[in-house]
Amino acid sequence: MKKFLAILTAGLSMEPAVQGNIWDFLERIVNYFLYFTALFVAPLLYILAAIYFFTAAGETEKIDKAKKLMFWTSAGLFVMLLAKGLISYLNTLF
Repeated sequence: MKKFLAILTAGLSMEPAVQGNIWDFLERIVNYFLYFTALFVAPLLYILAAIYFFTAAGETEKIDKAKKLMFWTSAGLFVMLLAKGLISYLNTLF
């Protein structure tokens, strides 16, 4: 009961609920986009590129399209990892 009352009074206080600084906020945003991209978008794009490779049947346009898709998907993931590393580094500095 005491825990419940402590939570209730903390929820009713007029103090702002902001914790951390701007770097923590930016790190949470970058982490969200990184996890969303790395877990959902990138695998789908790699599967799509594999489908282009399998259905190309020697057509150079489809093979080039699959290569470009795999390259830009990998480049996008690399940029997201760099952003996460930069924000984490800046968070330790400030």
